[in-house]
Order: sequence, then structure tokens, then C-alpha cells
Amino acid sequence: PAEPAAAAGGEGCDATIDAQSTQMRTALQYKAASDQEGKNCSNCAFFVEGPKGECGNCTLVQGPIHPLGYCNSWAAKT
Repeated sequence: PAEPAAAAGGEGCDATIDAQSTQMRTALQYKAASDQEGKNCSNCAFFVEGPKGECGNCTLVQGPIHPLGYCNSWAAKT
């Protein structure tokens, strides 16, 4: 799938993030492409959807989050 554009700057979901956010993403084993069948950021309780075709956000980590990403804190939306 095409890479969503970032809300500002058109950098996609790979926009530069600060060291603390990078460390949190590493600790949560965040990936921009899920390898877990049926589990991705867009169907996670912590994901905040962005405008159509753009990256979203997460309530656990800062910075743009790819809707098709995944981390080990994934929780099903209710």
C-alpha cells in the first residue's frame, strides 16, 4: 500500500521523531508494517486515526503512526 502522507511536511509516517520517542518505539517493538495477522495500528485501541490517507497517532508514543503498523502493546478496539 502507498505510504500515507504526514499531516505537515509530507514526510509520511517516517517523519523525524525525537530520541525519547524513538526509544519508546524500540521498547514497544513498533513496526511500520504489521507481521501479526489481523492486528495492526488501525484496529488498535490506542490508535488515533488521522485524516483519510494520512498517518495517525498513538496514545502511547509520540509521532506519526502508520495505520498498518504494529507494536507489542496492541489491544483490540472495543
